[in-house]
Amino acid sequence: MPTEHLGPTAAAMEQRGVPTRRGLAKAQREADVAEVADIPELSRRLRADCVQLVKLEAAKPDPTPSPVKPDQVKPNPIQERRRQEEMSVQIVKMWREIVQKEREEHLQELTAKAFETAKAFSVHFQAHMDAEPMLFGRKAWEAKRVAMDRRYDRLKVDYDELKTGRYPFLSNDKEAVQKEALQRATAKQPKLAAAQAPAEAILRARDQREQEERMQRAREEDRIKQAKKAERGQDRGYSR
Repeated sequence: MPTEHLGPTAAAMEQRGVPTRRGLAKAQREADVAEVADIPELSRRLRADCVQLVKLEAAKPDPTPSPVKPDQVKPNPIQERRRQEEMSVQIVKMWREIVQKEREEHLQELTAKAFETAKAFSVHFQAHMDAEPMLFGRKAWEAKRVAMDRRYDRLKVDYDELKTGRYPFLSNDKEAVQKEALQRATAKQPKLAAAQAPAEAILRARDQREQEERMQRAREEDRIKQAKKAERGQDRGYSR
């Protein structure tokens, strides 16, 4: 049986420079990888997804493709939106992980600093205790001892709570810790930090859209219930 009517294969067409749907899809995947090339971890994950997708496509039968001109292929807005949302999820997740890591490292530094402060203060406190006067100046010495004793107890409590992860910070201290973590993360991953804000905006828009869709479905379900209720009322009226 002649095989001319089957047409050329995708590989042969691509070798001759004829655009195919498979070739355009491959180019889009390569563009996605290039877009995040400066963010190593995200680039690695996206490349792994592309490799898996190529394997799945290779396992499918290769039907005879038809030539497709680039200007004839219109981007699917829904697929493009989903692609951006999926990438935004990865960006936000990675950014939060990095910020959390920097925050924990900063808190560990504060814990070590609190220990050294309490240790140094204990030396001064012990020196004051050793210099207890027998008669003259005892009242002033006692007042200072009480103040130092309270100070040492506060330092020890701070260290113990930091060590156990309870973090005895006021609200402004917590904000300072978070600000320091954000600054460190931004310095280490500037490109990811720049991509984080647009990604957050995309996810907020997604959440708002999904909420509106849920509300629309709820209104539609309520309308259907009301219509059925009215219909049952009319049926009872006719039966009388």
